[in-house]
Amino acid sequence: MPEAKARFIQKDLTLLKNVDEVCEEIKAKETKLNLLFMTTGTMSLKGRDETSEGLDRKLTTNYYARMRFTQQLLPLLQAASPQLSRVVSVLSPGEESLTSFHLDDLGLKNNFSLRTAACHAIIMTDFAFEEMAKQHPTTSFVHAYPGIVKTGFNKEAGFAMKTAVNAAYVLFAPWKVNIQESGERHLYAATSAAYPAKSGNEGGVDMGNEKVMKGSTGEIGSGAYLIGSDGEFRANEKALKELRSKGAGQQIWEQTLHTFDTVK
Repeated sequence: MPEAKARFIQKDLTLLKNVDEVCEEIKAKETKLNLLFMTTGTMSLKGRDETSEGLDRKLTTNYYARMRFTQQLLPLLQAASPQLSRVVSVLSPGEESLTSFHLDDLGLKNNFSLRTAACHAIIMTDFAFEEMAKQHPTTSFVHAYPGIVKTGFNKEAGFAMKTAVNAAYVLFAPWKVNIQESGERHLYAATSAAYPAKSGNEGGVDMGNEKVMKGSTGEIGSGAYLIGSDGEFRANEKALKELRSKGAGQQIWEQTLHTFDTVK
């Protein structure tokens, strides 16, 4: 039987310096990494809430911290190839909106709202993964939408937030995904040969009838994938096409790297 040893590292991931500390611990103990699976987030109805590093907490946990993990651990991920080498970020592809996105204010210093923060994290993840798939063709990148899953993530939220979330669970009950099934679906996203790296090196589990999925650019097997809870392509292609025509991918990735340099 396969065996594994789990080790929990507790850190406040609203701070990028703490992300770096976790990465250093991992790099000190591991020589390769097959899977980086990220679900970091924070529950809050506050407006812009800056950390000591000058970044909003929500945008940090949903985007900057995840991209920092990815950037820092890419050497270990690349070392795993030609075996499985994959990054999965669970957020919300398909919810891209041009009206809530500000290419000239990616860090949302001047246009912050809960909606814009969510939209920025989603679109920036889409394009950051596209850029990284080009630069690191032996690793695959998956932005996954989990659907409506009752996980207990709001257990530390205030009364208003808990009430709103519980009401939403009732309202959307017909579309709710069982937590065990959600886990199984994300295991598939994390390991399936349906989402190969851009180089064509699958490195995943082939169930015998797998089809290689369309990537975020529309290219089959592009190395960067936007998927729904069913594992199929999920994105607002019209919005992404318009942003891509404006060079959004390069701008987003350059701003991300600049942000990392700024908070060092």
